[in-house]
Amino acid sequence: MASVIFVHGIGQERHHADGGAALGESWRVALQNAIRTCRGTEAALAFQDVSVAMTFYGDLFLAHAGMQGVEDLDVDSEIVRALAAEWVARAEASARSPDDRREARRVQPELDAEVQGTGAVARTAVEALCRMRWFAQAGFSAVAAVNRALRQVSAYLGDDQTIRNRVRDRVLALTGQDTVAIVGHSLGSVVAFEVAHLLDRPLPLLVTMGSPLGIRNIVYDRLDPQPPTFPTSVRHWLNVADRDDIVAARPDLSSLFRPPPGATFDADERADNRSEPHDATRYLSAQSVALAVSTATSGVPLAAGAMTETRRGPRTSQP
Repeated sequence: MASVIFVHGIGQERHHADGGAALGESWRVALQNAIRTCRGTEAALAFQDVSVAMTFYGDLFLAHAGMQGVEDLDVDSEIVRALAAEWVARAEASARSPDDRREARRVQPELDAEVQGTGAVARTAVEALCRMRWFAQAGFSAVAAVNRALRQVSAYLGDDQTIRNRVRDRVLALTGQDTVAIVGHSLGSVVAFEVAHLLDRPLPLLVTMGSPLGIRNIVYDRLDPQPPTFPTSVRHWLNVADRDDIVAARPDLSSLFRPPPGATFDADERADNRSEPHDATRYLSAQSVALAVSTATSGVPLAAGAMTETRRGPRTSQP
């Protein structure tokens, strides 16, 4: 059992040798350093004694790790096509890089063309994504990395519930009476959201970072439960997104999830992850995340105005 549970996102199967231990440690260090920056050394030392655990599930995707062709995937091809196209559309709408926006605009008409088959649309989108700044950082492995990401999201959200159930069971196995926070990144934010619905005890804090939860017709409409609601176990939900993070296709979730009485929702907290907009450790370094986790684990309430990053503010439901 752990007080803080981490749930990683897509593309982490390379960490299977140590069961995600090194990945979990990198998250813990990033968060502790951020706590030191915004709350001081004493708070950071206190967090050092907090029990944390990484929920590792990358090994469940190893059977598909060597596959690179979208048309060869043993997943829902419609999810693959729709998600790839959504990421391109997100880049066109909000990317800060002119080159990324230009590339997205160039391929958008091709994605909209009805004459193309599902496989052709997906390949076109993948090729465009690989030329965009933060996907291109993967170099020659960019195509494989993008395809792997699409496969893993599709495998989790598809009609076959095997992987979904196994991933959620791994998170639940780490939860207990002392669990005060679940922190999920990317696909892990979807997992964290669904697990929060399965808890039979209060969860003081849910943190979702770089989350695709708001992508209608692809993610949102496939969530469990349906229709999706604010998890009743959660007392405070913090959702954080970088403007350039195209995986977080709809960063503001306030219109989709209304908190119940007594719960609060920071639905549109902004982060600036600079050259790595979807990087988990960059998100964990955000002041808003550090303050929220430090508060949940220490029981010390935030001072008024403590969360100073740009945001629209919490939404609180009144009884």
